[in-house]
Amino acid sequence: MKNGTYIYLIIGVLVVMTGACDPNRVFDSNEPVNPEGWIPRDAKEFRVEIADTISIYNLYINLRHTNEYPYSNIYFFVHTRFPDGQLYRDTVEYVLADPSGKWRGRGLGKIKDNRYPFRKGIHLPMKGTYVFRIEQAMRENYLKGIHDVGLRIERY
Repeated sequence: MKNGTYIYLIIGVLVVMTGACDPNRVFDSNEPVNPEGWIPRDAKEFRVEIADTISIYNLYINLRHTNEYPYSNIYFFVHTRFPDGQLYRDTVEYVLADPSGKWRGRGLGKIKDNRYPFRKGIHLPMKGTYVFRIEQAMRENYLKGIHDVGLRIERY
């Protein structure tokens, strides 16, 4: 076999392995935040097509922040629009640092990755498109230190 064939074979195996590593993932997407600061009206929207109404799901909010984030916690407003148009709004708080000031989350250097449970063990009772809007609720016009915000849905 030539070197080119080996490369394609290795890439193919890696693609298959990557997809197989996370079989419970239904949706996982992140949206970048303006580096000058996250403004409250810049909600991050995630559209999720759900066909399986029998499974039980866990929903998570993904957050990447830097050491420049000025607080030990963060508040979000999470708006969920069901396929039939029903709208629910939740206010959630997540703690980003322990009492000593040490950041929680994973990552080396100045960026920390966090995944916070939003809803666990729930049914999504309708087939169709669910729309999740996440906005910062910190009452700051330009919230500094947030890189990305995202949503993850996985089967329980």
